[in-house]
Amino acid sequence: MDITRLKDDVSELLEEQVETLALSAEEGIMAGYSISYESPALTVAIPGGWRIVILNTINPGEQLEIVAHELGHLLLKAEGLYDVKLTEDWSEKYLTSQINSVIAHHFLIERLLSEYAIPSTYHLELQKNILATGEELIKDAGDEPLILHGIGLRLLDLIINTDGEEDRIRELLTCSEQIVKAFELGEELLVYPIHQLPAEDQYRRIKDFFQRLGYKNLPIRLSGR
Repeated sequence: MDITRLKDDVSELLEEQVETLALSAEEGIMAGYSISYESPALTVAIPGGWRIVILNTINPGEQLEIVAHELGHLLLKAEGLYDVKLTEDWSEKYLTSQINSVIAHHFLIERLLSEYAIPSTYHLELQKNILATGEELIKDAGDEPLILHGIGLRLLDLIINTDGEEDRIRELLTCSEQIVKAFELGEELLVYPIHQLPAEDQYRRIKDFFQRLGYKNLPIRLSGR
């Protein structure tokens, strides 16, 4: 794992420093960071750079992988890939996190492995949790389209980046038409041919995705470098 070179490359491209902070889940809550075994890392902007906050109760190898994953997102951002932002509403944040995953992961996972010899084993195992709990998650979502659409995108993310899970993914897709719709629209609009599309093309794809799912008035923002 050449994580030092990855961090140096990110800092050089962004022209900003990147620091890492390892905390327990309880310490994270006290500091205003929501980290857990299900979501063990996040990246926040700080004056002069970026802070990657990771869960310190997973093993050292897993910690390195999740730091590399967050650095990978920053690397793509530095090269012109935009994130989607909505509001702080939990359901909207869930959907946007899945949109950003689909947009980035098929570039990020391959790039980490080919250029830095860093696998994404731990991240993909976390993503696969939905294969065991999918029906329960869908039941809990009820008729909430934001969550159902997010589930559809998470299944798309898995089918793109994992092998051997297609039958189970297709089984979960049969649970809801809303899930299928988000999956199919995501495949059409959010799987970019290259990650350095012009900003206006990225915005058009994302706006089309929302509108064709029936979201007409969401305050869509793109976040780049």
